[in-house]
Amino acid sequence: MSPLAEKAVLSPFDAGFEAALACVTPLRERIERPLFEAIGGVLAEDLLCTRALPPFSNSAMDGYGVRLADAGRCVPIAATFLAGEPVAGFTLPEGQACKVMTGSIIPAGVEAVVPFEKAEARSEAVCLPERIKAGDHIRPAGEEVKRGEVLLKAGSVIGGAQMALLASQGISEVKLIRPLRAAILSTGSEIVEPWEKAADHQVHNSNGAAIYGILKTLGAEVEYLGALHDSPETLNRALGDLARYDLLITSGGVSTGEADFTDRVLRDAGLKVAVQSMALKPGKNMMIGTLGHTVIIGLPGNPQAAMTLMTLVGGSLAAKLQGRAHYYPATALAQMGQSLKLKDDRAHIILGRLEKGRFYAIDEYRYGSGMLTPLARSACFAIVREGTDKLKEDALIRVVWPLSFSDEADFFAL
Repeated sequence: MSPLAEKAVLSPFDAGFEAALACVTPLRERIERPLFEAIGGVLAEDLLCTRALPPFSNSAMDGYGVRLADAGRCVPIAATFLAGEPVAGFTLPEGQACKVMTGSIIPAGVEAVVPFEKAEARSEAVCLPERIKAGDHIRPAGEEVKRGEVLLKAGSVIGGAQMALLASQGISEVKLIRPLRAAILSTGSEIVEPWEKAADHQVHNSNGAAIYGILKTLGAEVEYLGALHDSPETLNRALGDLARYDLLITSGGVSTGEADFTDRVLRDAGLKVAVQSMALKPGKNMMIGTLGHTVIIGLPGNPQAAMTLMTLVGGSLAAKLQGRAHYYPATALAQMGQSLKLKDDRAHIILGRLEKGRFYAIDEYRYGSGMLTPLARSACFAIVREGTDKLKEDALIRVVWPLSFSDEADFFAL
């Protein structure tokens, strides 16, 4: 009999989630990558600002650099400065103005910038408005970040915006945590690969493709180990080189059926179980633990349950393993757009979409854990605590954005 069949008590979802995270130790090994190859990487150390942002006071508009005392007067134009031109040695004389273009350095003596459209040009002079405020349309040096301040923290994921910050400091090499090494293993005698012809009694392996896509989206190095027939011997052989990986994701074989061997084989191999089952729909049977240094996530075989759990739970575990600073699911508040009846003995992950701040469950939450189309039609998840038997229309709920992360540990509390 599978150990799952002897399991009498299910872990509450919030306790199970924390137990799963607790068994994950973030990677520490560092690598160095060129800036243009760092996208998707996780920063290994705090980066300090070495050149203030902006590095010099500059004009936020095309306009006239002026002194405040000249407000309401017509004054001659002393000089013109374009972005990228030096201004050393120039000080704006009293009773004069200078033209400054967007991004150009603010010369000494300039106390404000008056946009061209707010002034009246007259040959070689300009008539200024009556009211001019100190600092108008000037971006002061260090307005964003001052030299010596933290520019990016360790654990930050390098995206386009982060690459821009790094480039602004003249950084061409970045120290990152090495990429997560992950493997995927599908089980089921009924499964064939997408590139194989399926007989009438067989199905194509959608779980392997879905899990692969999620891990690649998170920036992992992923190896697909294939789909295995349901036998302990086959699974044992596949686990022979497990130490190569930081993370192994399996699908199928963690329920209580006669052909469900994944749970048994992993336990016999020495798996330290952190989570065996959770009071959760979908995905009651989800096994999480460690075997040596490798984190194991055993997902159910039903495609919708597997992908939902991989996105929500597996994504957070992978994010923590990668050394990301944030790894809890990112959420937002929304109102229910409909009423739903629920079983209150479990937590619920409900696929849906947002329309004008209101959450609508796909097919009114009447879909099976083996269905793929509800996933393709959903944009977000609602997470509902155990103990809730009904969601009323207009009720506030937490909505999760798939594969987005925050530091909010109690991510489905209202």
